Amino acid sequence: MRRAALVVLLAACEPGYGYQARLRDPADRPIEGATLAIACSAERGFASSAMVKHTDVVGRASSISIGAWQPDCDLFIAKPGYRTQRLRAIDLCLGERHCSKVFDLDLVMEPE
Repeated sequence: MRRAALVVLLAACEPGYGYQARLRDPADRPIEGATLAIACSAERGFASSAMVKHTDVVGRASSISIGAWQPDCDLFIAKPGYRTQRLRAIDLCLGERHCSKVFDLDLVMEPE
């Protein structure tokens, strides 16, 4: 029991990274079922289903993890019928090589 409490306490002190996103179309309607995925370079060998999320009926999705954005990791947003968006971590972090931030994103997806 003490060990579990210690793990929770330490995790609360760790920096986090990720996003909270709202997706909508140009008419301000929520986009349900869009895929948001954090993907890193092949050299990192990073693959995790925890980093793939789908928007709900109000167009919202979020992913928050312990650690920091890595410069070779990007956020991809895709849905059939819309242009895929790529947000580069290095751009989100304003040039910082590693940043512990949770971004609040309000994005308009353009139809193809």
